[in-house]
Amino acid sequence: MHGGLGRTMPSARNVIDTEGLLVRAVPFGETDVIATFLTEAEGKLGAMIRNGRKPSKRLEGVLDPFHTLALRLDDRGKELCVLREARIVKVRTALASDLNALDAAGKSLRWARHLCPPRIKEARAWEIVNSLLDELNRSPEGASDALLAKTGLDLLSAV
Repeated sequence: MHGGLGRTMPSARNVIDTEGLLVRAVPFGETDVIATFLTEAEGKLGAMIRNGRKPSKRLEGVLDPFHTLALRLDDRGKELCVLREARIVKVRTALASDLNALDAAGKSLRWARHLCPPRIKEARAWEIVNSLLDELNRSPEGASDALLAKTGLDLLSAV
């Protein structure tokens, strides 16, 4: 074929291995999920999770918020990466025992999603959110307005 018609160029592909927190998951189509992660290495990233709504061992617990995840993403230079692998590396189940702790954790993840720009590493924001989640997991009943307010101000200052 002349002039490259009918040929496909190999796509630029980068693999991202990083820890991350799920900050949002939205159903897409019948079986997929579009997730937003706050990652340690790349900042906030969007990712397509193929068959994310189907029960599978591959994603067991990964779409539950508050756990720290080890992520492997294919980045093809588009708006969304594609999630290839994920596993939980830090479980935070104790914070689910208290509604105030759940509310504080959810607010902190929502703030991080709104404050952190896409694909810009925000190491301090990563530390702040993880510290709050760890504290809430250690002492769920210790979730206080003061702790949440401090976290919010720290996030604003960091970003």
